[in-house]
Amino acid sequence: ALASGKVVVADASAQLVCRLVLTPDGATVVDVGAGRGTKTLLLQAAAGGKASITAVDLHAFKVDVLLSRMAELHVPGVTTAVADATDAEDLKDAVGGLADVVLVDAPCSNLGTLRRHPEKRWRLAPDDLPRLAELGNRLLSAASRLVRDGGFVVYSTCTILRRENEDVIAAFLSSADGEGFVTESVDERVPDAWSQFVTDEGWFRSIPRENGPDGHFAAILRRVRG
Repeated sequence: ALASGKVVVADASAQLVCRLVLTPDGATVVDVGAGRGTKTLLLQAAAGGKASITAVDLHAFKVDVLLSRMAELHVPGVTTAVADATDAEDLKDAVGGLADVVLVDAPCSNLGTLRRHPEKRWRLAPDDLPRLAELGNRLLSAASRLVRDGGFVVYSTCTILRRENEDVIAAFLSSADGEGFVTESVDERVPDAWSQFVTDEGWFRSIPRENGPDGHFAAILRRVRG
């Protein structure tokens, strides 16, 4: 089934993050930090194949892999761009305009996936965490400028550290770029069985446990004014 492209492997919490990006038919979606395209595929699946998705990554070789995967799996409606997503102008030029929804799948320490990737603990240095948190903040700020009024940005990581998650959202909301945004609760978009993963702020934060998902974080931020 894997070889024929009938299924792809994705952790349940990663799938849920893409389900948070609910879009009307024909919506324009930007996938920032698309990598090799697993979440791009899941986004289009959640949209019933009716979204117009631009997948953005810094590295051209990853974009090439993504394009090949979309072709092999017959995923419609996906275009790509190579851009520095921390540069708002470069990002906007690459995408070509505003979007209804932007998913920021931010690079992080990956500490939510340690049970499957125990080697990650040996690859982290003390200065990685502040650097990754700052990178996440810059990506979120640049991506927010792509969102049209009434649209939203979903910020996601696969780490369980507050410094890379809640602190990034709090810093953004208190910044000039975040002034026009409010938090929208994920509660109605999360299955009842996972309600314990919805935080008091209305954000999604899963904790690794036996027979459960990896550790992921996601927040929905809606633009209410320009």
